[in-house]
Amino acid sequence: MSEGPAAEYLADRDIEDRTEGVRTTVRIGDDEDANTVDANIAGPDELVRRMQDRASTVGWPEATDLIGRHWDELMVVAPQELLSAIRSLPGDAILEKPGLVVAANYLQRVLSDGDTSRFSHDARLDHLASAADASLTQRLILLTGQVSTARSAGATSGVMAIVASARKILASSTPEERAEIALTLPHLRLQWARAMEANDEPGAAAEYESAYELAQLTGQRFLARRAASHLAWLYAAQGQLTPAESWIERADRLEPNARYDAPLYLARALVKLDRNDFQGAAAEQTRLTVVPVGEYWAAALWVALLAARTPAEAAPLHAHLEHEVDRHSEGERTAPADARYLQAARLRLSILRPGSAHAVRLTDPATSIEHLTVATEALHAGAFKQAASHSAKALEHTRTPRGLAGGLLVRASALDSLKKTAYAVDTALQAQAVIDSARLYSPYRLLPTGALDRLASRMPSDVGERILSLAHGERSPELAALTPRQTEILRALMTDRPLTEVAASLYISVNTLKSALTNIYTMLGVRTRHQAADYARRAGLR
Repeated sequence: MSEGPAAEYLADRDIEDRTEGVRTTVRIGDDEDANTVDANIAGPDELVRRMQDRASTVGWPEATDLIGRHWDELMVVAPQELLSAIRSLPGDAILEKPGLVVAANYLQRVLSDGDTSRFSHDARLDHLASAADASLTQRLILLTGQVSTARSAGATSGVMAIVASARKILASSTPEERAEIALTLPHLRLQWARAMEANDEPGAAAEYESAYELAQLTGQRFLARRAASHLAWLYAAQGQLTPAESWIERADRLEPNARYDAPLYLARALVKLDRNDFQGAAAEQTRLTVVPVGEYWAAALWVALLAARTPAEAAPLHAHLEHEVDRHSEGERTAPADARYLQAARLRLSILRPGSAHAVRLTDPATSIEHLTVATEALHAGAFKQAASHSAKALEHTRTPRGLAGGLLVRASALDSLKKTAYAVDTALQAQAVIDSARLYSPYRLLPTGALDRLASRMPSDVGERILSLAHGERSPELAALTPRQTEILRALMTDRPLTEVAASLYISVNTLKSALTNIYTMLGVRTRHQAADYARRAGLR
């Protein structure tokens, strides 16, 4: 084999196969005489023999096409077979198709540590992407390798320029050239979409859809499920729950692959949390515990904290959040999408456990979620002018249903507290219109105790009653575990009466009431009357 990057990457190594159903995100091979996956897919231990048989009749360049046609299937069941197939090639065949080096590099990483979200691109191959004799396939593969490696490391600077270059090259290609890379193209477009999503760039949804459609057309069912899962999460995170549910359904119709199903489970859980289906969300989170979350680590933290409803539930998640932040690089923490998920997680944590989360530091320019965090924390602290100001700024920087609903609700509550009732009602009605359109109820949980009730009381009675019904959702398991007498005591706590009056209304002494409260606080995982009353309202106790 010739010396150089290919020889270095393809040297024999003892690698333990720890994939149990991993598949790749990079396609290889020119696939010049077919644009669909072979109906007769080689099983484990057969691909190398088939390649050798074909090489003996038509030559090694054509034999390498078999790797591309088998990639989607064998990456799930036998990734070691793919690596062995590449290693069986003569050096000249590999050097003619440097995309094979990218593929081998990825395979070796997957087989060694099982992490399917990590890439490691060899910069020594970069010049080949612009070589005059490089095929369309190889140019796009090498550029996409750069994109995937940078994205997985959190190095977002310059990534979009490479994506734009790859898309420009594809757009300038001929229909015949695109037909030749039909198998490869959906894998590449999926990686472009991932980079665009990670950078909060527009157009990611269109790339995911293209990847899904091309994967379906070429019979690559595992890849199609991946694309649908990514797109379902993208829409769910934005608060566009109806299209999210549509893509969840499409993903569910395709064969599962646990190694790549994290975004699908996260999308399901988030939609259920947004609809107040806490029990259903818990089931999805249980499924999530047995699959690797990989690059969705920050998103998983946000969903977990959104599911928490008491300080006791949030406490261990706080420790987990700090652990995950510590084990990821600064680039990964500050990549636009992950930074947004982390900030949303900290916002939820600050609501459940005031003072426990680090104060937000506004970037320049500040993002919508940063302004929303400042506004929400100010609202809870009684700094209503600050809350009104920052919620307005949050609304300037968002167009998603989730961002609009949250910003409008916080601003409405702040305006109400500033006695600007007419403006507050108008803003709250706008928020409710967004919420009703998406059936997105979780933003109600941004408001402090009593704030939503006061807002609802200002609205037309039918609207106010609907808001309270949607906001409180189902009762929590902890609330359901209380005895009827404990529930009666908790309901009495939700008033503004002093404990002496509460005790008198219940026909018990103050000492007896305090003893009962100690037990109730323990069961709910709270420490104060304020927290208990807030918990009761959010859990649906009326």
